[in-house]
Amino acid sequence: MRSTWPTHRRRRASQNVRCKKRRLKLAKIESPIQRKLKQLQKLIPGCNQMDAEALFRRTASYIFFLKTQVSFLKNLATINGL
Repeated sequence: MRSTWPTHRRRRASQNVRCKKRRLKLAKIESPIQRKLKQLQKLIPGCNQMDAEALFRRTASYIFFLKTQVSFLKNLATINGL
């Protein structure tokens, strides 16, 4: 059975499909930095879909929070004689 579309439209449609596939393939390729940023986003609470600058600021404050928490717990353990 012959297609009802003219040849130039069929050709253009197949080119669009190839272009879409190529764009999707390129979108899946990530640089090592992008992969590491995604890993960091998973480690820091509340950092989903955040730009790099905000992610670094949030990471710094989270590290400070963790250090403060460890210090507090060490002092608490020393007071209770553990």
